[in-house]
Amino acid sequence: MGLIFTINFKMNILHRTILSTTFFLLGILPSVFAQSSESPIQSQPSGRNLISCSAYNSITYSGHTIEQINHTEGDFDQLFGQPDSIKEHDGWAKTYYYEKNTIGYNEDGYTSGMTLISSQWPVKISGKEIRVEDSFSELQQKFGSNLKIIHKPVLGPEYVVSFNCLGKDGDGLHIKFNPVTDKVTEIKYWVNT
Repeated sequence: MGLIFTINFKMNILHRTILSTTFFLLGILPSVFAQSSESPIQSQPSGRNLISCSAYNSITYSGHTIEQINHTEGDFDQLFGQPDSIKEHDGWAKTYYYEKNTIGYNEDGYTSGMTLISSQWPVKISGKEIRVEDSFSELQQKFGSNLKIIHKPVLGPEYVVSFNCLGKDGDGLHIKFNPVTDKVTEIKYWVNT
């Protein structure tokens, strides 16, 4: 009797272990397969995304083109409200801080750069809105599956989607992505001075 009880008890434990393992695998396998898809670093073509200069000049930052921003002559209050702080650099250039976002303005009277880390300021390229926290697949839906990326491991693990126009190779718009989440972490506009 004791031997039969021991065998039944061990079979019951084995049965529970098999069921637990099966349910565990059924729960984890979908996420394993979902993660096995290639990251944009492996799947996307490398390079810059060239758009017409007209489309590039029409990119808006929180609803305003760079031309409109430059026309403020550094008085950004009229477009973005009062900055949280302003930092002067060597008496000629200034950085305006709006929470996590910054605007750089130089002595030549134009916006030299803009860094958006908050999703509150959308960027529109050819009428398609992008925000910090958007996913790479969202950008693919808006700009096509062959969206080019730039990845330089020497500079860091992040990759960027760059929009430029011909003739303005020193200027651009970079959309930086976290390689783990494939979400936008920063949108940066700059002018090569």
